[in-house]
Amino acid sequence: MGFQKKDYFVKEGCLRKEDEKKFHPFVFKVPSGIQEIQISFGYSPGTLKDRQENYQRIKEAVQEYTKEVETEKQRNLILDFLLKKAYPLRNFLTLAVYNAKGNFIGAAHRYRYRENSKPAHYDK
Repeated sequence: MGFQKKDYFVKEGCLRKEDEKKFHPFVFKVPSGIQEIQISFGYSPGTLKDRQENYQRIKEAVQEYTKEVETEKQRNLILDFLLKKAYPLRNFLTLAVYNAKGNFIGAAHRYRYRENSKPAHYDK
């Protein structure tokens, strides 16, 4: 049994807090004849372990998304619930794959420190 030669394409980058909720295109050429693409990516930190920063971010989110909640008591109940359930906050990335024509192929959502996406099939 022979092994196929595999060529690897490696590119690294850095995302920061100001990159939240933004789309960052990552363009690369796929040679003709390729039947499958496997994408592996990693990121760190996987979780935000600083309790004070967790509290501050959760509090800001509760203030932003509960503007229609009538009382401060209700907001505080939501905040207390989320502080118990959401600690530590996890980083969350979505990797979307498009073909050369701009057609959506698929997406992978990742929230752990290191994940391997499932193969995406390239469709000309």
